[in-house]
Amino acid sequence: MKLTERLRRAIDLAARLHNGQVRKTADVLPYISHPFAVAWIVAQYTDDEDSIIAALMHDTLEDVKGYTMEQLISDCGQRVADIVKGVSEEKSLPFEKRKQLYIETIKQGSLESMMICAADKIHNMRSMMEAAEKEGEEFWNRFHGGDDTRREFFGAVLETVKNTFDHPIIAELEKTYNDFCAALEPAT
Repeated sequence: MKLTERLRRAIDLAARLHNGQVRKTADVLPYISHPFAVAWIVAQYTDDEDSIIAALMHDTLEDVKGYTMEQLISDCGQRVADIVKGVSEEKSLPFEKRKQLYIETIKQGSLESMMICAADKIHNMRSMMEAAEKEGEEFWNRFHGGDDTRREFFGAVLETVKNTFDHPIIAELEKTYNDFCAALEPAT
């Protein structure tokens, strides 16, 4: 995919919206690295500009204080906003309810939302494996429920997308999940 003017503007917007946010790692990585990575993974599976822009914007509704669906529509268009809504969690809900609702949303979502969901989880698991390798067990203390909760959630996402969609990105998600589970096993 070529870097179009619309895609360039979306990159700039995502960088501005996530400015000052960091990933949950010890090396204080700027958060924008995550949406960029998710967009890059999605771009390996589609040339659809709206899908790639939605990947860049996928965390804005849930993680950017004050950024609304109406602003997203104005900034990026209705289709991008609909795709993003299909992968957004309701952060006001308790953790377990929020994750359960996310799984239900993915089941009802579009193929484009599913691709972003898969790319998001692929990057999250890879980042977590890398951070846990560097930081050890302390890394998991930053997350609700630790590594077992993440394993269960990522497994539920994998099963949902496998049973709902047929797409090549699912094989990458499954491989990453298997690697993630193996990385969590205690060394013998």
